[in-house]
Amino acid sequence: MTTVGDLLAELGPAPDFADAPCVGRWRLFDPPNDHEAAASVQYRHEAAVRVCGTCPIPVFARCAATARGLPQAHRRGVWAGRSFDSASNPQVDHPTILRSPSRGETCSAGR
Repeated sequence: MTTVGDLLAELGPAPDFADAPCVGRWRLFDPPNDHEAAASVQYRHEAAVRVCGTCPIPVFARCAATARGLPQAHRRGVWAGRSFDSASNPQVDHPTILRSPSRGETCSAGR
């Protein structure tokens, strides 16, 4: 019999995002809900990408690595400055180049 502890051990440790600027802003990053207008989703996701642009490079890299490690079906919403949802085609990937203002470095989301 599989226990909750067994399942948690299988998942491994959760990534540490305590110092990420997105903490507490989860709604911006969520995938579209069933009754949400496409314009609303676009507005939220654009705001989420702007938040990602303020993320320190090490935290951004952890987020991108976490997204890459997810099965494609679970890669929804915005991860590391990339939107994985579109009103017309779920799982569309819109890469965005982001700059970390704190370090002046550029990194390509998820690449």
